[in-house]
Amino acid sequence: MKRLDKAADYAYKAMLAFTMFGIVACVTLQIIARYALSSPLIWTDEYSRLCFCWATFMGAAVASREDSHLEVEFFYERFGKKTKKVLDVCNHLLVGGLSCSVLYYGAIKVFKEAGARSTATRTPVAVFTAALLIGFLGIAVYSFIAAIRYAKGENPRADYKEAIEE
Repeated sequence: MKRLDKAADYAYKAMLAFTMFGIVACVTLQIIARYALSSPLIWTDEYSRLCFCWATFMGAAVASREDSHLEVEFFYERFGKKTKKVLDVCNHLLVGGLSCSVLYYGAIKVFKEAGARSTATRTPVAVFTAALLIGFLGIAVYSFIAAIRYAKGENPRADYKEAIEE
């Protein structure tokens, strides 16, 4: 299980790094082509948007894995240990369930857009939407794993921080 977890974590972080590099490369190339060569490239805008879309959902999956999404802890910190445990389990089950819902409707959208292509590069539109599926798959899996671990009395946050330090 740990080996699979590390592999998935590495894959999401690698895709995130690759897409961030893609954004920087496309924008830099567009700036050089537009201002130095006076000949703007058509495809860089579309591919930088594609990379941004993928980076958004890969980043959301990584944040879910690290349990580092935005939180409001004002009331949470006032509860006892048992109540916090129940809230953590319910929170992760809710996020996992909602992610499964997004996966279902996202898959329908991908299949509906199967023949559609982008304007400038003729890239299949499903490539853009596939980022949503892969990102929310990670969020769902990581959320359900965290819910199980919280229910067992483990602390996934502490374990993740230890794994980073290794």
